[in-house]
Amino acid sequence: MTSTSDPPVHAARGRADQDERARILAAARRLMRTRPFDELSGAEIAMAAGVSRTRLYRYFGTRRDLHLAVVEDMLSAPVVRVRPGAGDTTVRDRVSAGVAGWMELVSRDPQVVITATGAGGPGHDLRLDSLLEDARYRAVNAVADIVGLGELADSRPEVRALLRAYSGLVEAAGREWLQGGCLDDGQLKVLLEEALLALVERVLPRVLEAGTPTRRGDSGAEDLNDDTCPPDIAPRQGSLAPAAAKARRAGQT
Repeated sequence: MTSTSDPPVHAARGRADQDERARILAAARRLMRTRPFDELSGAEIAMAAGVSRTRLYRYFGTRRDLHLAVVEDMLSAPVVRVRPGAGDTTVRDRVSAGVAGWMELVSRDPQVVITATGAGGPGHDLRLDSLLEDARYRAVNAVADIVGLGELADSRPEVRALLRAYSGLVEAAGREWLQGGCLDDGQLKVLLEEALLALVERVLPRVLEAGTPTRRGDSGAEDLNDDTCPPDIAPRQGSLAPAAAKARRAGQT
């Protein structure tokens, strides 16, 4: 006969395992704030977490698994969201608040950010690529909301493409700030704020207006809907003027 106390016992054991795993991740993140992950040993991380090496590798089979789990833990933090329509905020107010929130978030784990985004990272890894792509997707959604282009980004792939290009600037500038020391806090904030505002107010409307149903490649005009242009990035057919006008209005809100 199964004891009625078994489920609570198993549940308590499960919670204890979750807590222990979380302690290991927290300890690794704390240590990575001072040194790159490659310079940390499993024994050092286990000691900081108050567990044995055996327990550490029970949850994370290899150091690589632990490193990826730390990156995933950091990237799973809630994306900074400053939605339009909250109070009387302008686009500039929301962009400023969003940039400040992002800087605060990444400054907590600089080594995680540096290694995850490639500078000093331990090499190409498909799992790491997947984690980063998911984080970038969520970040683009958050930025689209901040500048009031959420609906337009859903219907116009060019908008998402431009915001993804901006995310590349954010990653590169962030590494210069965290690792290179070439940009101080104030300079980075101005760069990220003004670049996004310029993209929304001036660049995006012109990009949308410049769009045509065809593009020119090495062999001449090509249909944007053929196999050379995947559907998820191909501009929709038809007039782009309404979308451009909406982008301009968003930049002026």
